[in-house]
Amino acid sequence: MRQFATLGIASVLLVLAGAAAGADGDPYLKSCYSTGTFAACTQLQPPFAAHDAELSPDGRHLYAAIGDLGRGSNGLRLFDVATGGTITPRTGSAAATQHVPHDLDFSPDGKSVYVAAEDQLVVFQRDATTGALAQSQCFGPSPCLSVTAVNSFLSAAVSPDGRNVYARGLRQLTAFDRDPVSGALSQKPGLAGCMTEETALPCTTAVGIAGSGLETVVSPDGRHVYVSNEEPGGVAVFNRVPNGTLGQLPGTGGGCVTVGGTSGSSGGTECAAGSPTLQQARAANVDPLGSLVVVSAVGGNTVFRRDAASGTLSQTDCLDEVAGSGPPAGCHEVKGATGTDAAFTPDGQHVVLNTSEGLSFFTVDRVTGKLTQRANRGCFTAVAATPCQHVPGLVGGGGGVTFSQNGMNAFAAFVGGSVASFERDSVPLCQSKTITIRRRTPLAVPLKCTDTNGDDVKFEIAAPPRFGLLGRVDQTKDRVPYTPPPRRKGKDSFRYRGNARGSTGPAVTVTLNVVAAPVKADRTPPNTRITAGPAKTTRSRTARFTFKSTERGSDFQCKPDWRKRWSSCRSPKSYGNLRRGRHSFQVRAIDGAGNADRSPAKRVWTITR
Repeated sequence: MRQFATLGIASVLLVLAGAAAGADGDPYLKSCYSTGTFAACTQLQPPFAAHDAELSPDGRHLYAAIGDLGRGSNGLRLFDVATGGTITPRTGSAAATQHVPHDLDFSPDGKSVYVAAEDQLVVFQRDATTGALAQSQCFGPSPCLSVTAVNSFLSAAVSPDGRNVYARGLRQLTAFDRDPVSGALSQKPGLAGCMTEETALPCTTAVGIAGSGLETVVSPDGRHVYVSNEEPGGVAVFNRVPNGTLGQLPGTGGGCVTVGGTSGSSGGTECAAGSPTLQQARAANVDPLGSLVVVSAVGGNTVFRRDAASGTLSQTDCLDEVAGSGPPAGCHEVKGATGTDAAFTPDGQHVVLNTSEGLSFFTVDRVTGKLTQRANRGCFTAVAATPCQHVPGLVGGGGGVTFSQNGMNAFAAFVGGSVASFERDSVPLCQSKTITIRRRTPLAVPLKCTDTNGDDVKFEIAAPPRFGLLGRVDQTKDRVPYTPPPRRKGKDSFRYRGNARGSTGPAVTVTLNVVAAPVKADRTPPNTRITAGPAKTTRSRTARFTFKSTERGSDFQCKPDWRKRWSSCRSPKSYGNLRRGRHSFQVRAIDGAGNADRSPAKRVWTITR
């Protein structure tokens, strides 16, 4: 018995692996386009400055707000987005604007795009299939529609109900009613049409909106609007009633939070006093759950807890750049603290900041409202700077950032002249199982792990069996040989896990019931049937399949024509952004005993133009 146990440990040492350097959620560069020539990026001409980037609600198209650097034009550039987050630029400009566009936002249905371009607010209608844009309105100097008491447009925000658009300008905020069907805008009448500070314009007087701001946001519940300000730096809070009209609490009562409590140049205390990290604030963003607000500024990034009823803010954290004179009271130093924009993952657990040098990634403690920079891949910069990942083509200079709807990809635009996408790595998740095995009868135990990113998974034994013997893991056939103890019956177990791209997933348990009596082996494979799928000829660029097995509890593996290997899947299975031409899809069932359908179900179809 002692000799048997020793052999087991020796075999397990062949498959045990050390701790991986990666972690769940670590970001990796997926694709990059830059005005210059860099190894990590593809050169994109003519030269440009990318001020903002936003993903369409359907996730198919990325639009970058582009400023002309001499040989192109101001406007929007369109990138197609693949399922894994790779971006591919279309030729030429998707839409032109007379002046530099600083910010853009979508209507909730994705049919309208609103672009703040200095002295114009431009409205485009979007074709959801092709991504093409067609201008339908513009507001500003002639020949555009006139706007009462407005001199500039630097950011725009659409309300979640799609009934209003709020545009930020120099010392002002303009309110529009929006037709939810056509997307057309009309300024609210009278004093409700604009809010101003330190001007003699015929608008409602407000506090905390001195200077300008490059990102304005409406809370997910539609009850409040948050506006950043650069002079001296901070955020203003506006209450929004059901018809879209805005109001404001007194500044010192929560209507605004600024550095030192001042706003504008008149002096005095107009607002509640906030952290020095609010200095020259550029953007305000609310997390998708509506609990936290991040204000990005030249001075750093500041995190607030949001009161859902009143909209008022209470500070929970603040980030200061490393290597300075020391962080302000209550703040902590990180690399990549200064910023021009921020974006949360849909679950609110992670946030990325667009900084003056690149991007920085953080996890969010939703209880305390504090941010922690990722340990291994917490920042990316264009200039080599420890501990950040060096991406020379990431040019930097501030800009915009956004996440995909599933939180797996981040997309960023940089004023220095680059647009990039990043993929958040997800650790492999493996499947526990229970197997009955006859004593003295070796068995190849099937192992199963899935990786959301589609990376190749390597199996690792996390803990050997207590009594039996494991052989070397067969990485090509996804199994490991197990030999039960010769004189013992009862329960045995071992633990295994998956590793992909340096990230190790949690270990799961295989329980082995060793019995003395013979066990009838199941060697009959299941049959697989596709119950629904695309027509043989279609114009749709998406495909959705449903399928089933003749054996209940079966697992499935799918293989479309553009994939080389089978991968785990479930019914229904959908694919999007497919190319024109002939396609095929195969699916096979695998029963609980590990028997795979030897004649997978197959469907062939053709996508026409």
